[in-house]
Amino acid sequence: MSEPFDAWSLPPDVSLPARRSEGTLGFLEVTAPWLDALLGRLEEARVERGVRPAAETAEVLGRVGQRFLDPADPLRAQALDALPGRSGLSVEMAAHVLDGMARDWTTDRLLLHLEAELGDPSVLERFVPDGPRQVRALPRSPALHVGSGSVPGVTTTSLIRGLLVGSALVVKPGAGDVVLPVLFHRALAELDPALAATCAVVYWPGGALDPWPTRPRAVVVYGDDRTIAAVRRSAPVHARLVEYPHRVSVAVLDAERADADPVAEALAAAVGTFERRGCVSAYQAWVEDPDGDRCARLGPRVAEALRTWGGRLPPPEDLGGAALRRQWISTLQMRSAAGEAVQVWDAGAAGCVVLGDVGALPDGRVVALRPVPDLETAFTEVDALRPHLQSVALEAGPEWRDAWAERAARAGALRVTTLADLPWPPAWWHHDGSGSLEPLLDLVDLEG
Repeated sequence: MSEPFDAWSLPPDVSLPARRSEGTLGFLEVTAPWLDALLGRLEEARVERGVRPAAETAEVLGRVGQRFLDPADPLRAQALDALPGRSGLSVEMAAHVLDGMARDWTTDRLLLHLEAELGDPSVLERFVPDGPRQVRALPRSPALHVGSGSVPGVTTTSLIRGLLVGSALVVKPGAGDVVLPVLFHRALAELDPALAATCAVVYWPGGALDPWPTRPRAVVVYGDDRTIAAVRRSAPVHARLVEYPHRVSVAVLDAERADADPVAEALAAAVGTFERRGCVSAYQAWVEDPDGDRCARLGPRVAEALRTWGGRLPPPEDLGGAALRRQWISTLQMRSAAGEAVQVWDAGAAGCVVLGDVGALPDGRVVALRPVPDLETAFTEVDALRPHLQSVALEAGPEWRDAWAERAARAGALRVTTLADLPWPPAWWHHDGSGSLEPLLDLVDLEG
């Protein structure tokens, strides 16, 4: 059983509403008036702190982020002690995810993010030349960020983004992502109390509130379509909505790459990372298979790679989910034995690979292979995913990769990458088709 954990971190002297709990997770009984008062207090602290160079803020945040990567730091130990029970990840996977997330919380990566997206980060401090005009970037502050609980670390990244641009903000993590933002804020308060006084971490069950707080000038929301719709209905008209809805990622492999062992291993890792919960986890792979034999060769190799990968990074002990997957796999195996065009390569608890008309996939480390005669057919089928398509991991020859990347973009992909990089987009990626810092800002033009 998880140890008790209070899912909030606030500046000192903030009056707390009633405390509630779900099992060992403690949380506050949040109301819109209380949140409005908290946001007002954070905004006052932001104004009192004044405008600081973005590089200075990045240096402070990066020092906290680096602690999560240091094997000797008690903050990392505290995170890894609490993460598995709260996130539903195994101990080994929790460490793997923390390493991947926290590397983008370091000073060097944060400075790269600022430069990649804003060009001259001093635009956050003063007017800077921008072609025929000058531009100044001001945060839409205060802000409220509503996170999802599927992947730990996402809410911490959202908190860091808000602080990088100088916003006061409250972040609300999902239940599976409470540990890292709470620990990050507590560590920030030790290092830079003035910066920590401009932000807070507060969990409450669900996403939207009714009524919704009126003070936020920006609302960032991660979640499924239902959560996004609820926030749209409730958020104040004057608030800019920045939405990160449910999305999926896929792989597209040409015939030559489908026969390469490193590709099979990378596909297994792209399926297993985050237990296939994230928008950058592969769940289907289209395979150029003109002779009808590539998938038959690829399937068992991916299953073996899943088994090997699972030995190093085992799945969680999710008895209910595992039982449902076993039942689903057994049904497919019976269909295959009865002569149906369905194949299953079973890696036991480490996952499975399937081929044929298998319907919706269960949760966990499961990937479906989709044979196609050529890559144009693959992207024609990928077109159907357009409303929810995030990334395409494209494994094709270098002489054709740019052309097929263009086709992937026209199919609706918002990111074209490799299987190895699929689970780990850089901090400065165009998340859901746009930058992650600029939507948090008002850009002011100075003409003449």
